[in-house]
Amino acid sequence: ARQTVPEFLKRNNVARQESDSFVAAREINFSNNNIGDKGAHAILRALFSLRIGTKVLKMFRNNLGRAAASALMDWLVATPVAVLELHLSHNWIPREGAVDILKAIAYNKHYPILSGRSRVPMWLRLEMNTVAEPEMLLKGADEQMRKLRAASGSGSTNGPMLCDCKEGAGCRSDFCALSRPDGHCPLAQLAYL
Repeated sequence: ARQTVPEFLKRNNVARQESDSFVAAREINFSNNNIGDKGAHAILRALFSLRIGTKVLKMFRNNLGRAAASALMDWLVATPVAVLELHLSHNWIPREGAVDILKAIAYNKHYPILSGRSRVPMWLRLEMNTVAEPEMLLKGADEQMRKLRAASGSGSTNGPMLCDCKEGAGCRSDFCALSRPDGHCPLAQLAYL
């Protein structure tokens, strides 16, 4: 990857703004590959070293657990390209891994994501994992994310940090019903937790 990806970028005239800037891929899909925690860590490390971010990252059905969630946390904090959609369903990510990912979103000043004229939260798919007591996770994570965001001084904290995509609210990957005209927008939507 360290040799073929730069060659691919050059061959397809994908230019970087600056020599050390990130390239934003539209979608990176490693779904259904049984990559496990070590594979996820290697992929994220390679993406970061190659300075590649993505708008959509699909890693569902890959036997990912707590270590992969921790690697995702590090990658999400460090990568300046905000992920619009993160698909992690049908894995083995526990509650602690979900918390790691949500903390990373709160730490990264690029969330909520500017999309067109408005902001949208990250669309986060974590269903069919081993997250215990998802309702309690939502309540506790919202408060922790608010504290992290307030401590960093980046963005609004006067509204919900998480959207649980209640049925009938109309939430989708490019729209959140909890976004407000005053500019507040949740940082993430936990669809189908």
